[in-house]
Amino acid sequence: MRTEDELMFRDLRCQKYNHPFTEEIWQTLHYAPDGIEILFRTTPKGALDDVRCWCGSLPKGPNA
Repeated sequence: MRTEDELMFRDLRCQKYNHPFTEEIWQTLHYAPDGIEILFRTTPKGALDDVRCWCGSLPKGPNA
């Protein structure tokens, strides 16, 4: 399975107040065996370390 890292905008929510916000973070794209279709994407460890909501809170995971 081919993988590729790419900066992508993701919709996130903060842990403290659940504010919605959008941030550009690194994502790992996992492709189907034919190499054309994206099966799923994951967030690498550390991709959210420097991301903060406008209120200063840390984000929940991208799928939370």
